[in-house]
Amino acid sequence: KLNAISGQAAKVTGSVFTPRFSGPVMRHILDSSDTTWRTTKRVMLISEFLGLLATEKDAQVLDESDGAGTNLFDLASGDLSEACVEALFGEEGGRAKEMVASRLCSSDTVLGHVGPFFGSKFGLENDVKVVVGTGDNPSSFCSSNLGVGELMISLGTSDTVLAVVSRKTGGKGVVSNFADPRGPAAGDKSFVRMLCFANGGKTRQDYCSRYCGGDWGEFSKICEGGEQESWARGREAQRRWNLVVDTTEITPPIPVGVYRSDASGRFSEVMRSGVQRQAEAEVRSLVETRLMSMHLNSQRAGMHDGSIKRVLVTGGGSKNCGVCQMIADCFECPVFVQSDGSGGASYGAAMRALWVTERQGREDKSWAGVCGEAVEAGWKLACEPDVVSSARVREERESYERFEDEVVRLAKEKDKEESKKVETKKRLRTLGVAGVLGLGTA
Repeated sequence: KLNAISGQAAKVTGSVFTPRFSGPVMRHILDSSDTTWRTTKRVMLISEFLGLLATEKDAQVLDESDGAGTNLFDLASGDLSEACVEALFGEEGGRAKEMVASRLCSSDTVLGHVGPFFGSKFGLENDVKVVVGTGDNPSSFCSSNLGVGELMISLGTSDTVLAVVSRKTGGKGVVSNFADPRGPAAGDKSFVRMLCFANGGKTRQDYCSRYCGGDWGEFSKICEGGEQESWARGREAQRRWNLVVDTTEITPPIPVGVYRSDASGRFSEVMRSGVQRQAEAEVRSLVETRLMSMHLNSQRAGMHDGSIKRVLVTGGGSKNCGVCQMIADCFECPVFVQSDGSGGASYGAAMRALWVTERQGREDKSWAGVCGEAVEAGWKLACEPDVVSSARVREERESYERFEDEVVRLAKEKDKEESKKVETKKRLRTLGVAGVLGLGTA
């Protein structure tokens, strides 16, 4: 039932029904543990809970950026979506609404002043204001001046691609949309669109251990091209796509397996474990295949039109110069990383606190006017695209698109076959019980 209306939910909440979002998680609890459901008083996102701890008051509001990750709220009105609550909880909808915040609020909302516990623990004066909390992705976003035509790529345990868009919904694929956490002062009301790729840092770590002896310097050298001989061997594998899925992939939606192509770029085989080739070939094909998938799916999601001004790279993977160079080559634009090499979530949160403080009584103060210069100073140019490499990648985009589409098509066919098998087993069990009871099969 939820799958059938998931597309409609995306139009309202910004995302299809997603298992790890609050609403579907609550539904799972309702189905699996009646006791837990009956005894739970309040369900909060971590950002919301921190606001409660800091002020010692339940404000009953949720930041509109982080709150988009619940599948419960209408992004247009900020209110709970009656349709989504009904779809998720049915007759238990009233109980569900009692557990969650009443509505979304803008990212510049002040919840109140710091409470006695936080004040004494951290030496804060009692007139210190507490701004509504948000999540790690919105906070990382606030560490940038990302604009239309630019992308942010976060390379972590999973990889994400983010972009500024003008619409709160839309985009092909499993996309998430949330309000721009830089608030209304960022200009006309804008939204952030995000794609998540489940197989990121863990897969790269595995390949680094397997082919580079755990040496990230060697991994980076291979990605950059290294010695001419290594570069030649790496190039030989480029059209042999290597899509490694260690855990069920979100973008594109495909099951666990190692998906490879033949020398012409056409889908060739699915394996549970990869057949080893030269280390250079394995490493470069792994990274470039993932980047080609990012470029293809972000364009399909309406995050860019193929022409990108720059890419901001964050997360642990941003420290790898070779990976950054491959991003520059694949996306055909300059790549910037944070100057100190650290994560951007804490810095973004600090910038948001500064912005809200400056806006108190002065709503004409824009994000760009308050934080723009300081935020931009936190980024540095990491690399420019190599003309020859970018040209080669451009020639192979169509080859990769055919490959991925074929993988997704086969995955859907397999999923249908598995569903039929499950239904057949259920039918056989039903017939078996009917036979034992002498009820017939009608």
